[in-house]
Amino acid sequence: MATKLIAIVVVGLIIGYLALPSYYFTNAVGRETPDGVREHLGKPLQSIGDPTGRSIWIYKQVVPPLCVEYTLTFKRGNPSDETAQPVLSDKATLPVLIKWEWEWC
Repeated sequence: MATKLIAIVVVGLIIGYLALPSYYFTNAVGRETPDGVREHLGKPLQSIGDPTGRSIWIYKQVVPPLCVEYTLTFKRGNPSDETAQPVLSDKATLPVLIKWEWEWC
């Protein structure tokens, strides 16, 4: 009985750990700059710029045997046409997080 309880607690903690970035990203869309994301999560695993002015950052979170990869897209300027979140006016010319996705590694 105690072994099952410990296993349930461990699985719950792992799921909670993997869910924390999702909560952060959901609230960060349309508001957070690359500097803010870097402050919160550290340096991305990979950073890619494209000709349209967007930058894509990739983070990976591994808790063996689970692995989640987060892909963040930033766009310079006012991304309010792509999100329902209001954009703070003082950040209108800075790159802002416009979307994020996750997938199992």
